[in-house]
Amino acid sequence: MTHDLLNFQAVRPVHPKPSTGTHQKVVKATLGDTASQVQLGNMYRRGDRVDQDYPAARYWFRKAADEGDTSGQNGLGYLYRLGLGYLKAANQGDATGQCNIGLVYDFSLIGSVNYRAAIDWYHKAARQGRAHAYASIRDLYANGQGVPQDYVKALNGAPRNLRKAFKWFENAALHGHSPSQLMLGVIHFYSDASVPLDYAKALYWIQKAASQGVALALFMVGTIHFKWLGVPQTYTTAIEWFHKAADRRFPQTQHQLSMMYLLGEDLARDFPKSWEWFRKAADQNFSESQFQVGNIYHYSRGVAKNYRAATEWYLKASGQGSGEDPDDLQGLEELIRKEKNKKLTCSKLMFC
Repeated sequence: MTHDLLNFQAVRPVHPKPSTGTHQKVVKATLGDTASQVQLGNMYRRGDRVDQDYPAARYWFRKAADEGDTSGQNGLGYLYRLGLGYLKAANQGDATGQCNIGLVYDFSLIGSVNYRAAIDWYHKAARQGRAHAYASIRDLYANGQGVPQDYVKALNGAPRNLRKAFKWFENAALHGHSPSQLMLGVIHFYSDASVPLDYAKALYWIQKAASQGVALALFMVGTIHFKWLGVPQTYTTAIEWFHKAADRRFPQTQHQLSMMYLLGEDLARDFPKSWEWFRKAADQNFSESQFQVGNIYHYSRGVAKNYRAATEWYLKASGQGSGEDPDDLQGLEELIRKEKNKKLTCSKLMFC
């Protein structure tokens, strides 16, 4: 038995998104300052004032290394050595090493992304009870990365039945592991002979994860209230939870709020707020929002008409596989050409 609660797309970062506290350093690094790139790499490697994030560390070390910076090259070397250590441990059957090798392949810490290899290593770690491996298996199945997209398998991971999944997540959840708390909650939205459907327990565990700031959990609590799943249908409460998830930079929620503000559904129509949330989601490479930003520029919905910007955002969305195409991209290119010719004519005549 499935529910609309699970009709979400788990979002995995396309590239690192630094916190606001590192903004000045990020600006300099983005402009090509190799010292700042190395500093960011070390910050992410150590978890210094940011969440520890090896893929982000690799991203910035690679930027500096590609410019010939020896510190960046040494940073990459450290990550390569770390990966080799994981492999030795994994080959000896160590669950932590197996899970870490999965992460190496999953986020291209060494070499290119290989989701198929990542999920194989995650399964090995999961069979030894590594809760983080289950969370990673869930994400890969939810996104269809290396495996056919399958939300049921995203829930279950390696276990063949809900009882087995339940046991493997319960211990970690009781010790405060937020991904396991989230998964226990989702399990209760399914029913079989071993784990009965229980909305109250589902909400209890998902809220536990939400209380730790898990963006997906915040979104799901909002969805529970919005879709009336075992609770009174309260749009006000749902929207409060959606805002919490959106503030945690969860792009699907940002996109959903944008659409609600744009269409005036369950919220007063508000174009500036719609634009704000569309841009935030679009800047995280959420393709549906990129397409909508293109529409806003194309049809001047609350912003000045800008055919060139519209084209750029449509192309970004298309490149992300949004599944939506503007009606006439060639027509936009023609409008851009005419607009350019008009400006040239006005310049020559000194008036329009």
